[in-house]
Amino acid sequence: MTQTPETPLLELRDLRVEFALPTQTVHAVRGVNLSLEAGKTLCIVGESGCGKSVTARAIMQLLDPPGRIAAGQILYHQDSAVLDVAAMDPRGKPVRALRGREMGMIFQEPMASLSPVHTIADQVGEGMRYHFGLTKKEALTRVLALLHQVGLANPERVAESYPFQLSGGMLQRCMIALALACQPRILIADEPTTALDVTTQAQILELMQQLQADTGTAIILITHDLGVVAEIADTVAVMYLGEVVEYGPVTDIFADPRHPYTQALMKSVLRVDVPRVPGSRLETIDGMVPSAATVTPGCAFASRCPEAMAGVCDRQRPQTMLINQQHSTACHRRVAEAQQPAPTAAYARRA
Repeated sequence: MTQTPETPLLELRDLRVEFALPTQTVHAVRGVNLSLEAGKTLCIVGESGCGKSVTARAIMQLLDPPGRIAAGQILYHQDSAVLDVAAMDPRGKPVRALRGREMGMIFQEPMASLSPVHTIADQVGEGMRYHFGLTKKEALTRVLALLHQVGLANPERVAESYPFQLSGGMLQRCMIALALACQPRILIADEPTTALDVTTQAQILELMQQLQADTGTAIILITHDLGVVAEIADTVAVMYLGEVVEYGPVTDIFADPRHPYTQALMKSVLRVDVPRVPGSRLETIDGMVPSAATVTPGCAFASRCPEAMAGVCDRQRPQTMLINQQHSTACHRRVAEAQQPAPTAAYARRA
């Protein structure tokens, strides 16, 4: 299959991820369908515990035991071939050939992800030596160029350093360099700016956007910061308890959010363009995200939803419906609204 502009670079089809524990099974990802186009940015948003990071790790078969892909497909379009990453052995050679070379990942905590006993040069250059067969000297030359590319002022010193000798912002730049070392077609960033100050956050996001513009890399960004989403996303997937409840272009999601959960997330964001009443409090979402071990017959958000319909939302699974060709949501209320008969012409004139 030859990739065309209309062909997604990556497709998730009914992806399900489970963690089988001694006393229960955790259903972390529950039938997720997503697609990513070359050169585009997909942002996955939602509260903690909604399955965002597990989805990202599943794409690269990096699930910690006892996690496993229980069902579904992860289709990667590689030139003329279509590879199902979900069907690969997590420790097998085929998936190792994809990691780093075709897909790179920026983890949330670089200090926990980088080895404390190896220099930055060794860690960033390891993938180059494995995938391209470079010598250590050849890899070092490319590492220095890459460290300079990600905005580190003294690449030689950084390359010789160990992680504990560098600041958080420098470590995150090193993580980006490591993820981009083999020029992957897909970059997955799992909340890459969470632990950084505001200025460094802006620098890291600007760096990712510039690298994308220079290389055409497709980006999957996991975040809870809707301000970041508005700035860099092309497409947005809103996840709740392992499911995608709303999906579409960023302009549609922000201009016309249709799922009550998406609407609640938008209302909970402090906005500088909307005057606040003195002494008023920010809006919040009542309740908590249920445990991922919870399995309900109805909508997972029903217990927290201000629009929930008794006897429907708590008992029946909502079907995904199209708002337009690119914007979809899974909500009983939106289905009910769509089924309402249109007003007659005479009524419309009176209105």
